[in-house]
Amino acid sequence: MKITRIQTYMVSKFLFVEVETDTGLTGLGECGSWGQLEAAQTAVEKFADYLIGKDPTAIEHHWNIMHRFSHFRGAAICGAISGIDIALWDIKGQALGVPIHELLGGPTR
Repeated sequence: MKITRIQTYMVSKFLFVEVETDTGLTGLGECGSWGQLEAAQTAVEKFADYLIGKDPTAIEHHWNIMHRFSHFRGAAICGAISGIDIALWDIKGQALGVPIHELLGGPTR
């Protein structure tokens, strides 16, 4: 399975990321940077250059690459990473046929 496309959607004060794969699975995530939506959107586009063609299930590896790609981090960068991260977990849960909370240790409070 490979990532084929990453798309962003700005809806009101929210930014969503959609990650598509060559198997037809699609993951959806929300970026957590309400004050810098345009900057986070640009960061998602930059990370898409790296992610296209990669295995979406190597989530921790991709997170580390994106988080360490430069010396500068902030709300826009971390928000972009969070939206992509959520979308990748969504894809992995669908691929394995389990809810995401099962992948993260089960339901807890």
